Amino acid sequence: MQTTLEEQDKKFAERGATHYHDSHYPAQGALWSIERGYYVAHARLFSRHYFNPEGTEIGLVIPDMFSVGMGVQVFDKPRVWGIEHTLHVLN
Repeated sequence: MQTTLEEQDKKFAERGATHYHDSHYPAQGALWSIERGYYVAHARLFSRHYFNPEGTEIGLVIPDMFSVGMGVQVFDKPRVWGIEHTLHVLN
């Protein structure tokens, strides 16, 4: 069963996620940014990690795996991150 990142955002919100963090593949090459007027390093999304209001991770997705029916992991027990990360509000 294929899914999309938007569908997973909704499903994780239903599971109690309020924030997310995106991890990217290393930047390869650069793309011209019309808004900025210069080349910007381009990196693809590798994984999205979902966090509950307490700031612990409740699951993650790897969008490149969606096409083969995989890439979604929901944790039985939320995980505490020990590394710095930027959280974004999950709408």
